[in-house]
Amino acid sequence: MSGLKPTSTDVQDVEKHLGAEQSQDLAALQAMAGGTQEQGTELVEPVQEGPGLAHELGGAISMAVGMLGPMFPSVQGIYTPEVITAVSGSVAAVCDKHGWLQDGLMGQYGEEIACVAVVGPVVLMTYKGIQADIAARQTAQPVSAPGEMNLAAPVPDGAPGAKTVSVGLAV
Repeated sequence: MSGLKPTSTDVQDVEKHLGAEQSQDLAALQAMAGGTQEQGTELVEPVQEGPGLAHELGGAISMAVGMLGPMFPSVQGIYTPEVITAVSGSVAAVCDKHGWLQDGLMGQYGEEIACVAVVGPVVLMTYKGIQADIAARQTAQPVSAPGEMNLAAPVPDGAPGAKTVSVGLAV
């Protein structure tokens, strides 16, 4: 073989000594090396796709069930894993048919929405916990509410009229 690239006569000489399968492999390798498409060989890189829309919808439904389940126990009984799979698959099919949500469930803001979904409940629980801590301290030291007045009348020490002064009248 002469130089870095074999000539057509060099390839034909090699193909004579190789079997049919090896010849095809050699042609595919040469096509890849040269960056051309020869003898029907396609140079297509596999596309790495993320999770499908049905998977994303199923995850969102599962997350919602997990969050709502403690407040509404019937939700956990309704949305079993089988139901979630069926619902997310059928909704994804409708979305694909109409071209909806082609960038995924959360589109280009997926990371931000996921962050809010994870951090939001933690922040809310922290706020509620701090409120409960403050309320627990206040019950130990009762303080009257603002604007509350003590309307109880004072009780006299002795008999009525014993310590009173009358001006201008003789008794």
